Amino acid sequence: PKGMSFNTYFQMSPNYPIERNLIHFLAGLTPKFIHRVYLADQTRVNLQQRKVPSLYLGCSSASSALVAFVVKYFLKRGKILWAPHSFQVDFFENKWRNSWRPLGNKNPLQKLLIWMIKKDLGSLDK
Repeated sequence: PKGMSFNTYFQMSPNYPIERNLIHFLAGLTPKFIHRVYLADQTRVNLQQRKVPSLYLGCSSASSALVAFVVKYFLKRGKILWAPHSFQVDFFENKWRNSWRPLGNKNPLQKLLIWMIKKDLGSLDK
């Protein structure tokens, strides 16, 4: 595939604390962070135990999108946008957002988002 590698885009490493990697993963997956309102209940998030709330709908939607991209890739049908391009869908709020983040999580907008996520989760000291 073309585009940025996983490690380059997400800026994660086995040498980093798990909390940092999870926050970077969240920021990389959701550059527009349209799902921020769903992180309202801080008691449901425990980064040390690797527990975050999720809905079957979200997991099912993501796997369907992945399968669609794999089929498109192998059948060579349609344009595929590789990282640093991304899209997010919120079926509850009827939102669809496209984004482009050159440099991945090194992008200044992503650095701001990472700071906001840490603030929301009370992880600024980590």
